[in-house]
Amino acid sequence: MKKSLFLFVSNIAGLNTGRGGHYYTVVDHYRFFSEKYLVKVVCIGYEIPLALNGLEKDLIFIPYKNFLDVFKVINKVRSLFDSKECVNHAFDASAYLFVRMANFKKKSPLYFTKCGGAVRIGYTPSTHPDIVFHGEDYSHYKSLGAPLLDRVFLLIPNRVAADAVLVNKPKNLNLFPQEGINILRIARICTKYSESIQQTINLCRALKLEGLSVNLAIIGYPEDKDLVNKFHAELKGLGDLYISDDVTLNASRHLPEADIVIASGRGVMESSMLGKVTMIAARGRFFPVLLSEDIFEGAIYYNFSDRYACFEKPDSIQEILNILSFSENYKTHVNDALKLSQKYFSLGSVLSVYEDIYANESAASMVYSVKDIISHLFRFFIESIYRSVLKNDF
Repeated sequence: MKKSLFLFVSNIAGLNTGRGGHYYTVVDHYRFFSEKYLVKVVCIGYEIPLALNGLEKDLIFIPYKNFLDVFKVINKVRSLFDSKECVNHAFDASAYLFVRMANFKKKSPLYFTKCGGAVRIGYTPSTHPDIVFHGEDYSHYKSLGAPLLDRVFLLIPNRVAADAVLVNKPKNLNLFPQEGINILRIARICTKYSESIQQTINLCRALKLEGLSVNLAIIGYPEDKDLVNKFHAELKGLGDLYISDDVTLNASRHLPEADIVIASGRGVMESSMLGKVTMIAARGRFFPVLLSEDIFEGAIYYNFSDRYACFEKPDSIQEILNILSFSENYKTHVNDALKLSQKYFSLGSVLSVYEDIYANESAASMVYSVKDIISHLFRFFIESIYRSVLKNDF
């Protein structure tokens, strides 16, 4: 009989937007591990993120609106464990907290993945996560003594539940004209991603000056009105900015339409697995950087984020020009990228690692430490209040 596996994620008002890439990570884990486990996805929060739509009977939604709902949530989560031997895997700190409290008596195995983002200085639940996605986090928690006794601590870069396969542009395009080189950037329109969006615009301008026919589409949820207006103006003659929900929700469905994708984090993996020429933003540069084997180790250390400075390559468009100008160079680059993607980005390549983790029959003592759970709950309340105040101020 299959073992039950619960995948927990939260969408707490003030703490989450319901649009993070980690929701798609949860969906990929659900799809991939459903063959070997009885998998249920449990979402705690104010609404179901759109990424989770379609899971139907295997999605359990537990409403949480404010602090008054804490004990209701604990009881509902606890009811999941009443008659089941199960493994639990949380993909954010808030979901991890509710499972720790609900499962305190039974103490079934529970694991916590920190899904990317910058290194978190200060408190981390149960001292360190069990799984991290990038080298920055791995080095940070190693320096703090990870793994603790009886704990798992592994660096497993984010993966997708698919095999790497070349996907050509469809005949009918939604975002681009039929002719030319289609360039796509998917990112929230906010200060955090403004540099990478500007680098993308700079790239397209430079390619047009070289005589190439370039079409740019930027898809992003509009968090900053001033930046939306700025990029709308800069895109004239280059392409379009798409900010409406009908495009921004599940934006990765538009990846097949592109020839070149500028991406970060999970977007790099999704793009590369489709055989797209993938570029990444890098800190302090004028142009994005072509993702290739010679910078792969440095880029994946930072989860393909713009925290990576990339001193290995000149800040120019010459490398991407060489690929776009010669068909053999293009084919060679795409084939090499597909091989890297299959090795590093496919969930199938780490199946045995997760199976070993999920095979454990008991949880480490630190996971259910009373003192640490109280600290965790306190931090949850403080952060919720702080984020709510900031949101109301602005």
